[in-house]
Amino acid sequence: LAGVRGLEMFVEAVEQDFREFQYDADQLEEIGDDQVLVLGRIFARARATGMPLYGEFGHIWTVRDGLATRVEAHRDREEALKAAGA
Repeated sequence: LAGVRGLEMFVEAVEQDFREFQYDADQLEEIGDDQVLVLGRIFARARATGMPLYGEFGHIWTVRDGLATRVEAHRDREEALKAAGA
């Protein structure tokens, strides 16, 4: 799934499986005229078992006319940095 609608569908699915889900962005960097690199950590707690989940994330957001038009999600910082050309 791609784009903002894909992200919405992902969040809806996550809410079914997790009772807590939090993104903590600790780095925001403009990487082009219309793109922003967002790096951080994710925390979630499984709805069924209560088990915690921790990890890193990296997103590349495309913004046009002040609106997000695309989100490219990566599993970790290094993968997102590589995709961003950093």
